Amino acid sequence: PAFARIDLHHLVRHIITLSRSELEQRRISVHYDLAAEDSFIVADSVQVQQVLLNLVMNAVEAMAEVKSRSGTLAIATSNPESGVIRCEIADNGTGIEPALIERIFDSFWSTKAQGMGMGLTISYSIIERHRGKLTARNREPHGCIFAFTLPLAASEELL
Repeated sequence: PAFARIDLHHLVRHIITLSRSELEQRRISVHYDLAAEDSFIVADSVQVQQVLLNLVMNAVEAMAEVKSRSGTLAIATSNPESGVIRCEIADNGTGIEPALIERIFDSFWSTKAQGMGMGLTISYSIIERHRGKLTARNREPHGCIFAFTLPLAASEELL
Protein backbone atom coordinates (compact mmCIF):
# COMPACT_ATOMS: atom_id res chain seq x y z
CA PRO A 1 0.00 0.00 0.00
CA ALA A 2 1.08 3.56 -0.75
CA PHE A 3 -0.09 5.67 2.18
CA ALA A 4 -0.44 9.42 1.67
CA ARG A 5 -2.47 12.33 3.03
CA ILE A 6 -5.73 12.44 1.06
CA ASP A 7 -9.11 14.13 1.28
CA LEU A 8 -11.88 11.58 1.85
CA HIS A 9 -14.44 14.05 0.44
CA HIS A 10 -12.48 14.13 -2.82
CA LEU A 11 -12.48 10.31 -2.98
CA VAL A 12 -16.25 10.18 -2.35
CA ARG A 13 -16.95 12.63 -5.18
CA HIS A 14 -14.57 10.75 -7.48
CA ILE A 15 -16.30 7.40 -6.86
CA ILE A 16 -19.73 8.93 -7.51
CA THR A 17 -18.38 10.39 -10.76
CA LEU A 18 -17.10 6.93 -11.75
CA SER A 19 -20.50 5.42 -10.87
CA ARG A 20 -22.54 8.17 -12.53
CA SER A 21 -23.67 6.18 -15.60
CA GLU A 22 -24.85 3.25 -13.45
CA LEU A 23 -26.66 5.61 -11.08
CA GLU A 24 -28.34 7.47 -13.95
CA GLN A 25 -29.28 4.26 -15.76
CA ARG A 26 -31.00 3.00 -12.62
CA ARG A 27 -32.46 6.44 -11.83
CA ILE A 28 -30.84 6.63 -8.42
CA SER A 29 -30.47 10.09 -6.93
CA VAL A 30 -27.45 10.91 -4.81
CA HIS A 31 -27.65 13.10 -1.73
CA TYR A 32 -24.46 14.43 -0.17
CA ASP A 33 -24.05 15.56 3.40
CA LEU A 34 -20.28 15.90 3.58
CA ALA A 35 -20.37 17.71 6.91
CA ALA A 36 -17.02 16.60 8.37
CA GLU A 37 -15.00 19.72 9.07
CA ASP A 38 -11.77 17.72 8.77
CA SER A 39 -11.77 15.11 6.00
CA PHE A 40 -8.05 14.42 5.53
CA ILE A 41 -6.83 10.90 6.22
CA VAL A 42 -3.53 9.05 5.78
CA ALA A 43 -4.45 6.13 3.56
CA ASP A 44 -3.86 4.16 0.40
CA SER A 45 -6.10 6.04 -2.02
CA VAL A 46 -6.73 3.04 -4.28
CA GLN A 47 -7.78 0.83 -1.37
CA VAL A 48 -10.15 3.40 0.13
CA GLN A 49 -11.65 3.98 -3.32
CA GLN A 50 -12.15 0.21 -3.62
CA VAL A 51 -14.12 0.24 -0.36
CA LEU A 52 -16.22 3.22 -1.44
CA LEU A 53 -16.95 1.73 -4.86
CA ASN A 54 -17.91 -1.62 -3.33
CA LEU A 55 -20.28 0.02 -0.84
CA VAL A 56 -21.85 2.25 -3.52
CA MET A 57 -22.34 -0.65 -5.95
CA ASN A 58 -23.79 -2.86 -3.19
CA ALA A 59 -26.26 -0.05 -2.42
CA VAL A 60 -27.16 0.25 -6.11
CA GLU A 61 -27.79 -3.51 -6.30
CA ALA A 62 -29.86 -3.44 -3.10
CA MET A 63 -32.18 -0.90 -4.71
CA ALA A 64 -32.47 -2.72 -8.06
CA GLU A 65 -35.46 -4.87 -7.10
CA VAL A 66 -37.42 -2.08 -5.43
CA LYS A 67 -40.05 -0.62 -7.76
CA SER A 68 -42.36 1.00 -5.20
CA ARG A 69 -40.06 3.98 -4.46
CA SER A 70 -37.30 5.85 -6.25
CA GLY A 71 -33.77 4.85 -5.40
CA THR A 72 -31.82 7.19 -3.18
CA LEU A 73 -28.18 6.92 -2.20
CA ALA A 74 -27.12 9.14 0.69
CA ILE A 75 -23.48 9.75 1.50
CA ALA A 76 -22.62 11.57 4.68
CA THR A 77 -19.47 12.37 6.61
CA SER A 78 -18.98 13.67 10.11
CA ASN A 79 -16.35 14.00 12.80
CA PRO A 80 -18.09 12.11 15.63
CA GLU A 81 -15.13 12.68 17.93
CA SER A 82 -11.77 14.38 17.81
CA GLY A 83 -9.32 12.72 15.43
CA VAL A 84 -11.91 10.60 13.58
CA ILE A 85 -13.96 10.81 10.40
CA ARG A 86 -17.08 8.76 9.80
CA CYS A 87 -18.44 8.03 6.33
CA GLU A 88 -21.94 6.59 5.87
CA ILE A 89 -23.35 5.17 2.64
CA ALA A 90 -27.10 4.65 2.95
CA ASP A 91 -29.61 3.24 0.50
CA ASN A 92 -33.37 2.81 0.56
CA GLY A 93 -33.30 -0.72 -0.83
CA THR A 94 -34.38 -4.01 0.66
CA GLY A 95 -32.19 -3.97 3.76
CA ILE A 96 -30.66 -7.05 5.35
CA GLU A 97 -32.56 -9.62 7.37
CA PRO A 98 -31.65 -8.94 11.02
CA ALA A 99 -30.67 -12.59 11.57
CA LEU A 100 -28.16 -12.32 8.71
CA ILE A 101 -26.53 -8.98 9.49
CA GLU A 102 -24.00 -10.64 11.83
CA ARG A 103 -22.61 -12.67 8.90
CA ILE A 104 -22.41 -9.85 6.36
CA PHE A 105 -18.59 -9.53 6.61
CA ASP A 106 -17.87 -13.30 6.60
CA SER A 107 -15.77 -14.63 3.71
CA PHE A 108 -17.62 -16.48 0.96
CA TRP A 109 -21.03 -15.54 2.38
CA SER A 110 -23.40 -13.38 0.36
CA THR A 111 -27.05 -12.36 0.27
CA LYS A 112 -26.80 -12.12 -3.53
CA ALA A 113 -27.57 -15.12 -5.75
CA GLN A 114 -24.50 -14.40 -7.90
CA GLY A 115 -22.35 -12.98 -5.09
CA MET A 116 -18.95 -14.40 -4.23
CA GLY A 117 -19.01 -13.13 -0.66
CA MET A 118 -15.68 -11.34 -0.92
CA GLY A 119 -16.46 -7.65 -1.50
CA LEU A 120 -17.49 -6.80 2.05
CA THR A 121 -14.83 -9.08 3.54
CA ILE A 122 -12.12 -7.27 1.56
CA SER A 123 -13.61 -3.87 2.41
CA TYR A 124 -13.69 -4.79 6.11
CA SER A 125 -10.01 -5.85 5.97
CA ILE A 126 -8.97 -2.66 4.17
CA ILE A 127 -10.68 -0.44 6.74
CA GLU A 128 -9.16 -2.47 9.60
CA ARG A 129 -5.71 -2.16 7.97
CA HIS A 130 -6.24 1.61 8.03
CA ARG A 131 -7.01 1.40 11.78
CA GLY A 132 -10.72 1.96 11.26
CA LYS A 133 -13.98 0.08 11.65
CA LEU A 134 -16.66 -0.89 9.09
CA THR A 135 -20.20 -1.57 10.30
CA ALA A 136 -23.61 -2.32 8.79
CA ARG A 137 -27.10 -1.73 10.09
CA ASN A 138 -30.59 -1.54 8.68
CA ARG A 139 -32.09 1.86 7.97
CA GLU A 140 -35.62 2.85 8.88
CA PRO A 141 -37.99 2.61 7.15
CA HIS A 142 -36.10 0.99 4.25
CA GLY A 143 -32.58 0.05 3.30
CA CYS A 144 -29.21 -0.28 4.89
CA ILE A 145 -26.38 1.92 6.14
CA PHE A 146 -22.76 0.92 5.82
CA ALA A 147 -20.45 3.16 7.80
CA PHE A 148 -16.74 3.29 8.41
CA THR A 149 -14.56 5.36 10.66
CA LEU A 150 -10.93 6.23 10.03
CA PRO A 151 -8.36 8.23 11.96
CA LEU A 152 -7.80 11.72 10.65
CA ALA A 153 -4.43 12.68 9.18
CA ALA A 154 -3.76 15.15 11.99
CA SER A 155 -4.09 12.39 14.62
CA GLU A 156 -2.02 9.95 12.49
CA GLU A 157 0.83 12.45 12.26
CA LEU A 158 1.05 12.58 16.05
CA LEU A 159 1.87 8.86 16.29
